[in-house]
Amino acid sequence: MIIGIEQAIINIKKVELTTIEKMKEKSAIAGNVIADKAREIVPKRTRELMRSIHSYNPIVKFTKILTEIKAEKFYALFVELGTVKMKAEPYLSKAVKESLSTIKNIFHSLHITK
Repeated sequence: MIIGIEQAIINIKKVELTTIEKMKEKSAIAGNVIADKAREIVPKRTRELMRSIHSYNPIVKFTKILTEIKAEKFYALFVELGTVKMKAEPYLSKAVKESLSTIKNIFHSLHITK
């Protein structure tokens, strides 16, 4: 084995872990931005739906970092997409669209050294 290869592998793994942790931090911030925006624009008839919107800690799944933003009320999807008897009042998809520039800035500020 080449001298120093073990240390090189260890260093690469450290950089990978640091990068993943930074990405998870940024993903958590982005998730909170979307959840905050969704709570701001969701219809507030009873405020129950608004209070049920949360962003969850990012998880690493294979090569992706996933952040879940969801509304816990069973009728959340009906409000977002509408039904035969009720027009759609998109709040989550609208929150994502309205947050895109902020999210881009969050990830743009991610500096990864080589």
